[in-house]
Amino acid sequence: TMRAFNACRYHLIVACCAWAAAAASPLARVALDPPFRASSAVQVRASAWVALPAECAQQDATVSVVGTAQYGTQVVQVLDEKLDVSPGSGTVKSWPLLPAFASMAPADNITITFTFNAASCDPVEVSFDYQLVKTGVNATLLIDGAFIDLLHWDEGEALMYNDGLRQMTQQDWDDQIRYMSVAGIRTAVLQAGFLDYDYVKQTNQTCDYYLGQALYPSQAYPTQYPNFTDKADKLEAILNACDHYGVRILVGVGLFAWFDMRSESLCWHQVIFSLLIENTNSLNFLACNMTDLAESV
Repeated sequence: TMRAFNACRYHLIVACCAWAAAAASPLARVALDPPFRASSAVQVRASAWVALPAECAQQDATVSVVGTAQYGTQVVQVLDEKLDVSPGSGTVKSWPLLPAFASMAPADNITITFTFNAASCDPVEVSFDYQLVKTGVNATLLIDGAFIDLLHWDEGEALMYNDGLRQMTQQDWDDQIRYMSVAGIRTAVLQAGFLDYDYVKQTNQTCDYYLGQALYPSQAYPTQYPNFTDKADKLEAILNACDHYGVRILVGVGLFAWFDMRSESLCWHQVIFSLLIENTNSLNFLACNMTDLAESV
């Protein structure tokens, strides 16, 4: 069964973030774009959401944001900005990292640290591991991410591999994520956790009356796909493996009905995602699915 954890909210953006807070410090959440690796020809950006708790500030304050990047003994400043923040609310801002950052390529294992400081608060730091690749073009020329399927929704498209997916065990999924990590893949996108083949306006499904099938044990909609050889929780195995091997994962909720954007579909998606958040403590899942900064204020 999936492990209990209370966390944040979800949005499907391929970026990963980190956050930090202390009792009398600014609340800070940061996302990098690209998230973990980039060509030195690309402008890397940092987006930050910053809030001031009441015990930290009683009036509007200016928060300084200083970013540094360290590779071995080399340290360069990559950001020096300021934010005006009101107590009890959050402010969102995005900046390009300074050109000095690109000059560090090629470099593995760069540590990027952002320090948030307000006059009346203790400073707080947020750090990332990063990689710069010097290719002369915008692309890294590496496979940065990959889609994965518990089961593909189209049997015709998946003629060569759906039978294999039906026979996958938890250990098989651990091996697959490990192979991805060894190949340098740092982001996985799981396409769907539920399958349903109805189309919008051709279904009488509601948020409370769902006829699709779950591809993992679900508390809300317990009807599971019946033809897996191994009935164990594959999603849990994938999340565990992503944490173990350092792969970020974005989890696609699944199909309510094709192209259905109605309120019943939205309700269904909210139910599924809320349970995913409440029942996992996968740090890489949470990091990759907390990055819609503007809407999270």
